[in-house]
Amino acid sequence: MNADFCMQFIKVLHTQGTPGFHTLNCYDKLLGDHVKVVLFSCSEYEAHNYGRFLLGILADMFNWYSDEVAYMVDNHTKVGGKTVYNPHLQRTGQTRTSR
Repeated sequence: MNADFCMQFIKVLHTQGTPGFHTLNCYDKLLGDHVKVVLFSCSEYEAHNYGRFLLGILADMFNWYSDEVAYMVDNHTKVGGKTVYNPHLQRTGQTRTSR
């Protein structure tokens, strides 16, 4: 189904660390105030698919929220003994490091 493909596509872009793709910005745009406008302008079938798409995104976000280990695995890497935050989780696109 298209909704599942789109959700998985965003997940692949995130996990691959695609340059220029910022997951937080994408989620911010998708989950903004326009959700209610989109839902009320859709047919029942389109709204069902859109809801399925949002469910997949929110499930990933809930997994990160409820399980810190899953969040760390999906969003941090070790480079030269330092933890590097993947750039797709930062709004500015700049890479930070911590010790």
